[in-house]
Amino acid sequence: MGEPTPVGPRWYRALLHQPMVLRAESIAFVLLSLLDLIISRMTFRWTGLWEGYEANPLAAYVLRYYGVKGLVVYKFALTACIVVACQIIWAKYPRLARGILLGGCLLQSYVVFRSTWRLYEHAGVFPWW
Repeated sequence: MGEPTPVGPRWYRALLHQPMVLRAESIAFVLLSLLDLIISRMTFRWTGLWEGYEANPLAAYVLRYYGVKGLVVYKFALTACIVVACQIIWAKYPRLARGILLGGCLLQSYVVFRSTWRLYEHAGVFPWW
């Protein structure tokens, strides 16, 4: 199993000096989040072609009141929190941490595929061709 979680007033500093675990899963999750953000941006740019929407209610709120810049900050802050939380969880429950990241990758893959399909279907735009 992983190393024990540091305890004390400066536990976060000890956490920063530990080697990163779940590197491949974390990178995949961050890249899928980036791809989701790019496709969302393409969708919202061409709102005249079809009605794009944000399915996540909290993200929709952020988009409505803070625009695309706020959505970028929100999505990457959420992604960073998930990755950091999984790094912390790894110390006691490595299978759970890996499962959370792999499940997140699976869900993000579905969202990216569905968004890409809808963008192509309604606007005739395929993001990477």
